[in-house]
Amino acid sequence: MRSHRGKADLDAIARFLKTCEAVDLPNEYPSVSDILMQFDAPSVDQQRDIRLWENAEGQLIALAGLMIPTVGETVDGFLWFRVHPKQRVDSLYRNIIAWAESRMQEVCQERHLAVKLLAGAGAEQAKRMTLLENCGFRIERYFLTMVRSLSEPIPEPQLPDGFTLRPIQGEPDAQAWVELFNDTFIDHWNYHPDTVEAFNHKLKNPEFRPDLSVVAIAPDGTWAGFCDCYIPKDGNQSWINPVGTRRGYRQQGVARSMLQAVMQQLKVEGMETAMLYVDAENRF
Repeated sequence: MRSHRGKADLDAIARFLKTCEAVDLPNEYPSVSDILMQFDAPSVDQQRDIRLWENAEGQLIALAGLMIPTVGETVDGFLWFRVHPKQRVDSLYRNIIAWAESRMQEVCQERHLAVKLLAGAGAEQAKRMTLLENCGFRIERYFLTMVRSLSEPIPEPQLPDGFTLRPIQGEPDAQAWVELFNDTFIDHWNYHPDTVEAFNHKLKNPEFRPDLSVVAIAPDGTWAGFCDCYIPKDGNQSWINPVGTRRGYRQQGVARSMLQAVMQQLKVEGMETAMLYVDAENRF
């Protein structure tokens, strides 16, 4: 096990992720693009939050990282990992989890805050789920991936009177978007405040499409909702994530209108399907 060596590792990591992607679940979170973006994310400690495992020949067999929020009253570190298809043995998985536990203990000691280690498993990943449970994890939340064909008719958006939609305009929108996100998700499970730095880093993601993403603006100029979208470089599937409506503007059709507007634009871009990642317990 060793730490990340920066640009010198990127080619090997890209090849490794492509090998894993060929056999793993489609659309597994985080995506390959998300993982690669983490290597220069402002919240990531490159030397401490990413680990690589190699075999005796120096070939990469496992990669793991922690997404650790920089602000908040508690620290919930999300562990992601990929293991080479020919190296998927319990001992390696346990080694990855042990590293993550040790790293989160360091965070606890440094910040003097309560910490928690989170990890995800798809419904089809029974082995991973069993392994996580055997290591002390328990199911805390379910999330769904919803899919919508864009070949079917998409209704015209019906915004409330006086509301408008416009695309995200890059860094000038950073502060307002972050305030909107935080006010929208402050009552959501596992909420951690977003930051301007994180928003500006998102703009560097080649799959993120601010020109197709939208914000909804109320008649008085208040930002009422947002809907981000991503178009992966390969294929004809697009992602819509996140989408949210500020408290006080919910149950008025704002989110539905944003989704319809974004899906219309994705269809024009040649996408055949749109996927949405949602909390199964979202009541809004």
